[in-house]
Amino acid sequence: MLDNVLNKMSDLNRKNKNELRKQKIRKEIQKLKVFKQKCKAKLTVQSLKAMKGFENLSDEMAEKVIEQLRELGAIIIKQLNREKKIKSYE
Repeated sequence: MLDNVLNKMSDLNRKNKNELRKQKIRKEIQKLKVFKQKCKAKLTVQSLKAMKGFENLSDEMAEKVIEQLRELGAIIIKQLNREKKIKSYE
């Protein structure tokens, strides 16, 4: 009888732990979805001009800044990928 009670308690503890893990995973997935949505947003001339320090840029200059930021992002990604390859060879 005592063994049955202990087994049921341990089963409940395992179920509770599993449920807590699932809840944490769901929260993290939700955070990732929000982050992914933010990353999908494209930088536009209007959104750039809304940022502090960029309010007085002309549209042409804002487009140039956006293009330079894209190029910088591409360079950074290439460099990070290159470093990953170098570390994998070590």
